[in-house]
Amino acid sequence: MHLPRGRQPPFGYRRTSDGRLEPDDVEQRTLAVVLGCRRNGYTLERSVRLLAYLGHRTRAGTPWTASLVSRAWGRYRGLLARSALPCPLPLPRRRHRGTPHRACQKAA
Repeated sequence: MHLPRGRQPPFGYRRTSDGRLEPDDVEQRTLAVVLGCRRNGYTLERSVRLLAYLGHRTRAGTPWTASLVSRAWGRYRGLLARSALPCPLPLPRRRHRGTPHRACQKAA
């Protein structure tokens, strides 16, 4: 896939020297967590907390915010429908208070 020069590649991809897009492994893992949260019914705020806990950052190196997660959910809803990106963590549907669930503790 080609992207016009000067445009930022979509999150999860990077531009090669010849202008083509290729997957960026670090951003693909972050995207898998973002979409996995949506697939498992997490709220925006809970998704932001999980991303912060796991140490995921945006391309600019800043922490994820609810508006950025919401934008990613909207932009990549086709991937959600096809389940193209498996969630790397078994995210539970039930809510917990205080301590992270066991999957987060093992991932850290």
